[in-house]
Amino acid sequence: MGIESTIEKWHPKLKDKNWKIININKDLDKFNCFSFVIDIYNDWCGASTKIWHNQNDRHSTILNYIQFYSTYNYKICNDDIQEPEYDKIAIYAINNNVSHVCKQFGGMWRSKLGSNVIIEHKLEWLSGADYENYGDIVVFMKRSK
Repeated sequence: MGIESTIEKWHPKLKDKNWKIININKDLDKFNCFSFVIDIYNDWCGASTKIWHNQNDRHSTILNYIQFYSTYNYKICNDDIQEPEYDKIAIYAINNNVSHVCKQFGGMWRSKLGSNVIIEHKLEWLSGADYENYGDIVVFMKRSK
């Protein structure tokens, strides 16, 4: 089974869609999706890692991730409409627990998946409450480029 088939098995909404692999490399395991969207490529970010805004509250709640990304100059915005002067991110969650984040590139979005692949996709292709997906898109944030 090739990597494309494996990714589509993990995320069945990608099947028969116009998604693509942007990068596949064993060195991509140095960072996660939470790092990728803030251009940190040499360490992991998130509630259970050393790069986190609040050492006393390590819960992966939506509010905590909003606060985390605000330390990188992101502010909540209303939608996913492309604005060339801004970087935008979308946060996914299941039951108030953040599960994934991706970053807008042109009319598509990019996600770091697993340990070694970055893909380009539409937001809804990774959403859903079933076990194969990341839950609902709960917030959009943006910062000036």
